[in-house]
Amino acid sequence: MALHIHFDPVGGVAGDMAIAALLDAFPQHLTGMLEAIRLAGLPASWQTSLVSHRDHALTGRRFLVEEAHAHDHA
Repeated sequence: MALHIHFDPVGGVAGDMAIAALLDAFPQHLTGMLEAIRLAGLPASWQTSLVSHRDHALTGRRFLVEEAHAHDHA
């Protein structure tokens, strides 16, 4: 039995939040998702992480993709 998910975003959808929502619903696909992102061309030097996020009334998770040395410049 195949699972079909239909997105109907009014005004758009943030990629990081969409991936985080999918991984919240289907955490068993984390490894496969990371492999697919790497195969799509994400350089090995870039880091990915799934982090908790709270913004006023909204609570959830975000999927981050960051250059390995992005925080060294601050």
